[in-house]
Amino acid sequence: MEPAEGGIPISVWEEKLASVHKGPDAHRRPEEGWNAVMAHLAYMGEAIRRTNYRELLDAAAHTFAWMCSYVTQCNHTTYTEFLFRAGLSEIVGLKYPGVCGHCISSRCECEPVRVNAVADKSARYRELLNRGKHIQWEAYNVAYWLQCFWNIYAGRIHLQPMETIGFHLLEEAGEEARAVRQLVEFRGVLSHDIEGISQSFLELLSGAPGLIQEYEKSANEMKELKKKPSGEDAFAAIRNNESDPRVIRARLVRAKMRFVTEIADTFSWFCSVLLKARKTFADSEILKEYSGFDLLEAKLREVYGYPELTCYQCGETTCACIFFPEVAATAETPA
Repeated sequence: MEPAEGGIPISVWEEKLASVHKGPDAHRRPEEGWNAVMAHLAYMGEAIRRTNYRELLDAAAHTFAWMCSYVTQCNHTTYTEFLFRAGLSEIVGLKYPGVCGHCISSRCECEPVRVNAVADKSARYRELLNRGKHIQWEAYNVAYWLQCFWNIYAGRIHLQPMETIGFHLLEEAGEEARAVRQLVEFRGVLSHDIEGISQSFLELLSGAPGLIQEYEKSANEMKELKKKPSGEDAFAAIRNNESDPRVIRARLVRAKMRFVTEIADTFSWFCSVLLKARKTFADSEILKEYSGFDLLEAKLREVYGYPELTCYQCGETTCACIFFPEVAATAETPA
């Protein structure tokens, strides 16, 4: 599937939003970026509960902007446990390269019981990576992803009520928060001289090929450590061998893989909320203001402007909002 014509690539939104907020963002840790995403997702949840879809679209625009900011921070951060050099579209494409990330079908055929029973997903991640590795994800825009997820999940979006879809969105965002918490626990790990964990190892985890390679390796090591039959949760070994360097590496790798895949899952359910809103309220005056699958992009242009974006709070092209950055600036330097 080719990127939709006429839309602004997500990579451009990332670049322009980063330019507007480069001052405040310079003093934020990556986990603070996801905190902001969660805050605006809460506004989306509230709007769904109140069936206020004008507020939903506004909250969605801010959620998307903070997702872009979060990913951009993780592209360049000195906190190497969070470092991952891929834009939002590429991260989503790692899990959803035009197919369902679980059943790997262009129209979802998942059987939930069977999908949940598969604990070791390393082979699936390798196949998904191979499917998307030649795609130029930086050209893809919001309209593409909305159309993509409609093609894959239209039946499920049609059948599920908005509240259920919104709940799934918050669930996946919470899973990303869990991964963030786990990665923060590895801050400063290099100072502990753990066998196999070095600067070059962390660099290897900063790209999809290296991360998947190490995920496969760790899964095999855990299977050998516990002699688990194929198909069982190899990472269950973690709970019983905390001090083993192989287990510590496996914990780190699994947290990093979850960090990547849960961004993709959160974005997929985010798009599902927008698609459900569009289908449910296609005749409402609110949605008549926005056309086709460009629902989110139209709202983004309204809130942030285009082509010269401005901060939605202070209205400046370079954010001049008052913060207290010296608190963050004097925080512990990452190892």
